[in-house]
Amino acid sequence: MLFTEWDWDTALAVRYEEGMEEGLEKGIEKGIEKGIEKGMEKGITQTKEETARNALALGLSVEETHAITGLGMEAINRLKQEQ
Repeated sequence: MLFTEWDWDTALAVRYEEGMEEGLEKGIEKGIEKGIEKGMEKGITQTKEETARNALALGLSVEETHAITGLGMEAINRLKQEQ
């Protein structure tokens, strides 16, 4: 193919589409990673809250429950009030 036969508009359109597909794939990958990360964080928090509820139900103090779960005192006090 001679240089004069090169269709720049077509070449740019093809490269644009390739770039869009590549960007979309990377965006989806990052979204999935963030979703998994958020889900794990939420699961850990829910497990800690469940453990705190159980500890409080057994009669442990707010301080003891904090030491066991690592949850903040405010969160534990809120759970205690829900009992």
